[in-house]
Amino acid sequence: MKRPVAVTLVLLGMALGCGATAVAPIARSWAQPASGRWACYVVDRFPDVEEARNWEEAANITAGFNKVAAHVPAGAVLAVNPKAGPYPSVACVKY
Repeated sequence: MKRPVAVTLVLLGMALGCGATAVAPIARSWAQPASGRWACYVVDRFPDVEEARNWEEAANITAGFNKVAAHVPAGAVLAVNPKAGPYPSVACVKY
C-alpha cells in the first residue's frame, strides 16, 4: 500500500473515533436522570427503560422519593412493592 493511502486511512480512522467519542455521551444521557435524583423502574417492563420508568406507580414512587429521601447518598438501590397483590416490583436507584 502506498504511503499517502495509508496515512489517509489512519487519519480517517482517527476522525471517526473522535466523532464517536464526542457523540456517545450524548446518546446515552436520556436513560439517566440528573445527579442527586431518584429514578424508579417497574422490573417487568425491562429491557425498555422508558416504558419501565413511565409506568404510573414507578413515576409516583420516583416523585415521592425525590421529595422525602433527597438526603440519601448516591448509589442507593431499593426494591419496592407498590401495593399488596399481584403488582410487579419496582427498583429505585439514587443517582
